[in-house]
Amino acid sequence: MISASPYKSVGYSKGKHRVVEKLCISLFCLHKGYIPYGEEQFPKKIRDVEVDVQEGYCYFGAGRSLELGGHIKRLGSGSIGGFVDLPNNNVGLITCAHVVFSPEELLNRQITDTSQIEVEAFDKRHHSYIACGKCERAKFPQCYLIGQPVLKPDSNVDAALIELDKDIDTFEFRAVTSEQLQSAGFDPNNPPVFSGEVVSLPDPVPVNKRIELIPNNSDIVVKYVTVDGTTIGQDYVSNPTSGEVASLHDSDPVFYVSEKSSNESDSVVKYGAVTGFTIGNLYSNRVHARFVQESLNLPGNLHYAVMCDQIEIQNLPQGQFFKVGDSGSFVFCINPDKTLSCLGMAVGLSTRNSCLVTPIGRILENICPRARLKPCGSSGTSSQHPSNTNIQQQSTDTASSHATLHSILGEMMMTMQRNIETSFQTSLQNVERNVASVQASLQNVQTEVRTLQSQVQQIKDSKIQSSSNQSSANQN
Repeated sequence: MISASPYKSVGYSKGKHRVVEKLCISLFCLHKGYIPYGEEQFPKKIRDVEVDVQEGYCYFGAGRSLELGGHIKRLGSGSIGGFVDLPNNNVGLITCAHVVFSPEELLNRQITDTSQIEVEAFDKRHHSYIACGKCERAKFPQCYLIGQPVLKPDSNVDAALIELDKDIDTFEFRAVTSEQLQSAGFDPNNPPVFSGEVVSLPDPVPVNKRIELIPNNSDIVVKYVTVDGTTIGQDYVSNPTSGEVASLHDSDPVFYVSEKSSNESDSVVKYGAVTGFTIGNLYSNRVHARFVQESLNLPGNLHYAVMCDQIEIQNLPQGQFFKVGDSGSFVFCINPDKTLSCLGMAVGLSTRNSCLVTPIGRILENICPRARLKPCGSSGTSSQHPSNTNIQQQSTDTASSHATLHSILGEMMMTMQRNIETSFQTSLQNVERNVASVQASLQNVQTEVRTLQSQVQQIKDSKIQSSSNQSSANQN
């Protein structure tokens, strides 16, 4: 391969190899340091441009791709939530644990040794389900018997991290219809892009009680006040007893309320394996839920799982936001510039058809604390594997130098082509001359053969004549 490069390798033969920023012409060969018999050494420069000899070759390759919001399955099926760049430079995907593990495995807490658990995802290039990686880590809430109290839930996360095979090199949003994009307020010609930004939910604000006496009355007013003094509600208590008044003066917070983050809007969207691209309304971000059989398919009706501090998404007139089979899909807030920020991952739904979402920050903290969400876009703006990252465009001077290099390379290719044509013509002429020489030699051989044949015939005739004369003399 012959190519222009902004970087040059130096010091290779002296054992002090390093790469410097220098425009050069790269020549690739199979084995560096060896010159085939009959060939010349590569030049050090070509028209005052230095040459860098590298060891390498070209080959055909067909990578694999996965889609955010695509199908994933093992013992269950669901959605690919999103992708993460892992500390070991590999790429992982996140989905729900109940998509990867069976109800029995979840109930018996058989999700600790996950290294041999392989999952399959739909690969659009091959139009089939193909093994994509192995489960690296998983978390799921402990299951309790119906009637058994839950004093302190040990986990509010239902998530699994899958470390992907290295040949998967393209990551993008699943394909959706123009109608779905338009219904969510997006231009089909300018689909949304996710830059990897995470929505950070603020800590809940404590609410305390403030007791106020009503003048000239035995009644009291109980106001619910936040730390900054904002009253969010109040109750009237008529003729309270001394014990009731004492209990009302309890200093502990009565409850907590959640506030929206600065970049959080009421509308959210998601890419799901079943419903595709849908839009919903952020209803509440501090919901406690108990999941039973219909939601998580737990064995029988005897067990349930509790997940606290979830986010609830309600449907909009555009349609159902979440359906069974969408578990694991990432939910995004819509930024003012129509880009997306990740809010969380959809894990289930309620009987009133609202969707329950686990905050993404909690998921990352539990299953991949040092990972970062991978940016993603639609086809044509997809995120590539780090090893495929292109060198950024240089300054104007560098661009001009590149143009010079390309001009030199073009001339080199034209010269090589002319040399090949000339060599071919010369070889052809040599072959023609050799053929003519061989033909002339063949004609000479044929002439000599005919001469020898004539001489042999003359000898035969002479012998016959001599034998005939001898016979006549004997008769006489």
